[in-house]
Amino acid sequence: MSPFLKTVLKKIDPSFSIIYFLSILLILPLSIAAMELDIESTATDKRIEVRFSLSDLPARDLYRNITEGEIAEIVYELQIFEERQGIFFFIGDRRVAKRRESYSLSFSSLSETYRLESAGRVMEFDDFSEMQGRLASVSLQITPTADSEPDYLRARVVLIHRRLIPPFIILEPLLGDNKVSSPWKREEIRGRGVSDR
Repeated sequence: MSPFLKTVLKKIDPSFSIIYFLSILLILPLSIAAMELDIESTATDKRIEVRFSLSDLPARDLYRNITEGEIAEIVYELQIFEERQGIFFFIGDRRVAKRRESYSLSFSSLSETYRLESAGRVMEFDDFSEMQGRLASVSLQITPTADSEPDYLRARVVLIHRRLIPPFIILEPLLGDNKVSSPWKREEIRGRGVSDR
């Protein structure tokens, strides 16, 4: 065991460590189905806007976890690529832009509201289905580098059912069902105002 890990574990109340670890084991496994994602993009000049439409969100497990005091996280990821031409095609396409936007999901037992937090902004909902609807449709804007001619984009959504607190993040690999993501979705950009080769 590394000296750093030994130092961290010494500072943690042993009873808390045991309770926290056992609570994670008791709530496994989760019944998680793959999420389905649709995307729709529009391009003007050098800006691209992508609308994520998410279905099959595992709402039952998500609702149970956050109402039991867990904090969940949902991440929307977007990447823009330029295809490599000529003799350098074998090293793969060039990524010219990326964006990642995450939302933390929790439940406040004090106000009895569902909380959605992103980049310091907090939204509160009286009903879980309202928060679910907000997550099902999200738009992101992205601007590729000025010297690029984008050809296509890829997008996906990742759901983390329980965001672990330090130092228990090291247990993440043990929770095989804690994270689920949609497949990467690809959509062509060429000839739509951003790239016209």
